[in-house]
Amino acid sequence: MLDRSTYLGGHDASAILGLNPYRTPLDVYKDKKDKTNEPENYRMAKGKAVEPVIAEWYRNHVGGKWVTFGQDTDRELEIFHPVHPFLGGHPDGVIKLPNGEMRMVEIKDSKRPQDWYEGVPEMHQAQAEYYLSLLRENGHNVSCVVDFIADVGSEKEPRVVSMSFQVGHMKCILDEFYAWWTEHIINDIEPAPTNPAECLAKWPTTGGDIVAGTQEHQLIAERYHEIQDMLKILADEKQSIEVSLKRSLADAEAIVTPEGKKIATWKTHQAERLHQESLKSSYPEAYKACLKQSSYRRFAVPRSRRKK
Repeated sequence: MLDRSTYLGGHDASAILGLNPYRTPLDVYKDKKDKTNEPENYRMAKGKAVEPVIAEWYRNHVGGKWVTFGQDTDRELEIFHPVHPFLGGHPDGVIKLPNGEMRMVEIKDSKRPQDWYEGVPEMHQAQAEYYLSLLRENGHNVSCVVDFIADVGSEKEPRVVSMSFQVGHMKCILDEFYAWWTEHIINDIEPAPTNPAECLAKWPTTGGDIVAGTQEHQLIAERYHEIQDMLKILADEKQSIEVSLKRSLADAEAIVTPEGKKIATWKTHQAERLHQESLKSSYPEAYKACLKQSSYRRFAVPRSRRKK
């Protein structure tokens, strides 16, 4: 297997575009610079194991044949940019349909049907568009339509979703990834933090300086308070609904429809937790010895005082 730290793959593409809920551009940067490859976990191994089964079901479903472009493979392809070898990936396959159209295929094993309610998740779209761009950049006459085959577990058969991509946008995608690799990997410029945890890791303590506020800062702060107010309204409504359902449940364990679908549950769970007050009063010396001093940064956006 190729060292994934030497090129941008499909999962990296969605992270760089900010469409991957599990990885950020900074994660990609660290993986490439530290020369680390994500170890295969159970979920990944399971996905690889069921992928051939889903692929064969799809091939029979559409009546096509897998196209390998001369590669020594039954279906999965290895494709790299013809000029920039740090852009590459492994599409799940390209199939030739009975009408002669060659269409790229992406197979997804998902146990979350809700992720597919509104179509193909954005992270999968980004990965597919990247692979499709590489295939076409290599001169393969592949259709701009991609078939996503999703096994969402709760359905009797895999779900097939066809999606069309624009040629012009594909070129922009490759240009963007080329620029990202050049700036962050070749020139070794660390990407900016994109979430609170990354901000805290980069700036764990204050230096005492003050930043000059601008009109843009003020507008952002005002929007922050607007969102905060909306979240408060939603949190109150959520709590009201929770109380309503708990009143219906009383001491029951679940609310179930006549068809057997669970609407809500309220189960008893046992847990053991350290009671700090008891430890402090009974063993004050041990409690004191176990205390650890720590520091943290508290973020706040003060509301402007309204003039009377």
